[in-house]
Amino acid sequence: MGGLSPKLHGIAAGKLPPGAVVGRNSTNKRSRYFLCPAKGVNERYIFLLYALPHRLAVQPGFKGGPLFNKINTSALAHGLLTSSYKRA
Repeated sequence: MGGLSPKLHGIAAGKLPPGAVVGRNSTNKRSRYFLCPAKGVNERYIFLLYALPHRLAVQPGFKGGPLFNKINTSALAHGLLTSSYKRA
């Protein structure tokens, strides 16, 4: 997902934040959803976060590779957000 406002403080379940654009995932499908782990399996998700000096022009259905090249040349800072989820 790209195009998020720096003033965004949360994302509601099942909602796309204002200004967000959905790209293609690693299976080349347009999706912002993650695979749900099997019952009892603990799954780890890693999000790459970037601080950019300006908004990048991103079209719906974008592919990550070309976008990451643009991001890596202009990022002011970056970080990782790691989360885990276990389906009961």
